[in-house]
Amino acid sequence: MDLSRIISVLDEHYSRNDTAGAERHLLYWLEELGGSPREELALLNECIGFYRKKGTWEQTSPYIDRALALADSGVTDPTARGTTFINAGTACVRFSGKGKDALLDTALECFEKARLIYERELTPDDVRLGGLYNNLATALAKSGDNTAAREYFDRALAVMKNAPGGGLEVAVTLLNISDILDPFDPENDTLLEEARVLLDEWAGEKDGYYAFVCDKCADAFEGHGYFRFASELRRRAGSIYERS
Repeated sequence: MDLSRIISVLDEHYSRNDTAGAERHLLYWLEELGGSPREELALLNECIGFYRKKGTWEQTSPYIDRALALADSGVTDPTARGTTFINAGTACVRFSGKGKDALLDTALECFEKARLIYERELTPDDVRLGGLYNNLATALAKSGDNTAAREYFDRALAVMKNAPGGGLEVAVTLLNISDILDPFDPENDTLLEEARVLLDEWAGEKDGYYAFVCDKCADAFEGHGYFRFASELRRRAGSIYERS
């Protein structure tokens, strides 16, 4: 099984915002799977990410269960296991609440397992470590612990600002911090303006990932009253998807 080719084709679907094609592609190869635990775990992680964004808890949970069983068995390399715990935790945060409050506890447990692995295995400037801190902080904020959330958001910033090409992740983290501040806190204006500049002056490729970040940040800017810039971000994302 050529996992790199499978992921490459999946990315092509995402770059065109072709979610139906991405789903067909994922489910086909998961059904045809005959590779190693590492390859199975990689596809399960992709399924978790897909259904977290586009599906329901009932669609997502079977892939989480399968992925966590593999990760907890220790049959794959440590960083792959850490990535799985993060993906599972992020999905649990996404679907927590509305009668699923226990999912938040599960998410925090997953993030703690990932933290122990990543802090041991990765260098301090690895963007994956910053991503973990960001997701952990988001879960803590949702649980009501804004003090701990701010600590981990600041850790995420420290990593992303020193990581090559980490500007987009810095922008996302700045907006996450703004979301947990009092709406009248003057720090909000500083954070929002810094995030705006990072997105406006992004010198990297304007690809599908940039479009995804623009879409994600548009909601945050809109929530803070930056309606014109939110509309501009959505326009940029739409233009990239159409061009692809």
